[in-house]
Formats: sequence, structure tokens, C-alpha cells
Amino acid sequence: MAFVAPIDLTTLTPAERRRETARRFGQRLRIFGWGLAALSALATLTLVLFPAAAPYALYAVYSAPSNTVIPLYNEPGLLFFAPGSVAWVLALVAMPGVALGAVLDYALVGRALDSPRLDRLRQHRSARWVMGLFGRIPALTIFACALLPAPFWLVRILATASGYPLARYVAAVLPGRFLRYLVVATLGRALGVPPEVGLWALGIMAVYLVWVMGQAAVRGWTRARTPSEADQEPAANDELTWIIEQAVSDAAEPSRDATP
Repeated sequence: MAFVAPIDLTTLTPAERRRETARRFGQRLRIFGWGLAALSALATLTLVLFPAAAPYALYAVYSAPSNTVIPLYNEPGLLFFAPGSVAWVLALVAMPGVALGAVLDYALVGRALDSPRLDRLRQHRSARWVMGLFGRIPALTIFACALLPAPFWLVRILATASGYPLARYVAAVLPGRFLRYLVVATLGRALGVPPEVGLWALGIMAVYLVWVMGQAAVRGWTRARTPSEADQEPAANDELTWIIEQAVSDAAEPSRDATP
């Protein structure tokens, strides 16, 4: 996988920064698209040749979009496929999707970095200790947030905004997510969590995702019909940025005691 070469955006002019951000966005989006297409083709081949491996094949594909800032969570799908599956194999087949999701995170969050709403989210009380740890031990912080029920949305923002190398980000996320999914799948099997729980959660997420995308479409249609808004810079106003802001702000709204 060819990662985007690091460039210090702070040394660029505003116009150069917008062009570089757009270039990175397009390149990473293509990496995710081709990777997901290859993963889907492999899953389809697996379904044809080895029907008994259907849970692993389907979960592998689901793990790509569910490991991004897009409001689609992985654990409901994991609980749905866990019954009758080997926990460590289920966690292992999710790793290509986790890597692809990290690439898409860098593309989407990088596009929304200029958003004032993301700046406010950095002042959330749960963000303070994570930001301090990330400044000292970034790889371990990424690993810990990928493993534990910690604010991973903040790690996505910090890693992208600081120019942390994408390859190192992926290398830190993979073991954390593997252990997390291994524990969740094992507990789901041990506690006898019925797959219907995961199915209901998937249904609720699907409705919510349709609502978010619909809201974004309405915003885009309204902005297109308003010349004064259409002439504004797109970096903080386009529909994609709004979706990212919505997803992150749903994870954590700024606290009242946030510093100005």
C-alpha cells in the first residue's frame, strides 16, 4: 500500500495548503476504494468456494467502513457474527478493514481539520489527558485508545492534525483493535449474547446513517441554491465536512468546563 508522503502543511500558503489537502484526500480515498473493492472480491470468492466461512468473509468487509469516523460502529457486527465463529479468527479477518479504515480516517478528518467545531471538541474534558499522552508517547496512546473504551475520535484528530505518519498510525491501531475485537467476541460467546442484539444495533445504526446522509444532502442542496454560501471556502462548509463534524460531536460534545 502506497502511503502519502508527509508534508508539513504549516509551511505552505493557504492556497497551497488547500491544494495539498485536496491531493491527499483524493489519493487516500482511492486507496480506500481500491482496497475495499479487492477485499469485497476476495470475500465474494470465499463465499462461493467456502460457504461455511460466510461470517468471516462478511465481517471482513464490514470492518472497513465500521472502523472509520463515519457513524457506523464495529461491535454490533462483531456480536452478530460471533456465535458459531472462532473469536481470534474473527478478530484477525477484521485487520485489513481496520487498516483501510485508518487510511479513510486520514482522508476524511484531514478534510475537516479547518472546522471550528473540531477545534471546540479538542477542549472536551476527556481530551486533555489524551492530548498530553499523545504529545509524549503517540504510538502507545493510539494503541491504548484503539484497545480501550477511550475517546478514539480524538486520536483520529490529533494524529491527522499533527502530521503523524500514516504507516505508524496503522501499525499502532492494528494490535489495539485486534485485542479489542478478540475480547468482545470471546465475551459475546461466553455470555451467550444472542445475534439479534447485534442485528438490532445494526438496524438502528443504518437508520441513523441514512438520517445523517440525508441531512448532508439537504445542506448541499440548500447551499447550492444560496449564492452567498456557495461562494464561501468549501473546506469548512461542504457536506463531507459536516458529516465528520456530526459523527465526532455525537461521540463527545465539549464540556461546560472546557477552557476557552
